[in-house]
Amino acid sequence: MGFVRVYNFRGAKGLFGPGPLEQLRKFWERFAYTYFWSGRQYGLHFHDAYWEPAPEVSEAIRRYRLADPYGYDLRQQRIMRASFLVMNHERLPKDEWTTYDADSHYLGSILDDIEKEKLERVRTTGIKPGYQLKLQL
Repeated sequence: MGFVRVYNFRGAKGLFGPGPLEQLRKFWERFAYTYFWSGRQYGLHFHDAYWEPAPEVSEAIRRYRLADPYGYDLRQQRIMRASFLVMNHERLPKDEWTTYDADSHYLGSILDDIEKEKLERVRTTGIKPGYQLKLQL
């Protein structure tokens, strides 16, 4: 799952206890969101940019569509608006950019559940998913 989460440390709060590491995590999360990711300039949320052909992400989006149809429609609207802006070489006005606090990591819990199910399936059956089998050859 590391290839999907580039600099999303929100789910890693258990790894860092209170103290300097927690402060470093918060600083790095905001810094990376502000300077390394240009999707905010188009009004996208962080999970809008996930690579959909990945099996975990496509399953998470399917579950999200069933759980929250309105949120899924908003996601589609954000992606369409961003695509339109990119095609026209435009950006949103700075006051309409997505801020760090307004961003919602809406697929995080669903992706965690899928990862747990995948690990449980490997543990109980011993069969690894196809993309992992190709890497072992």
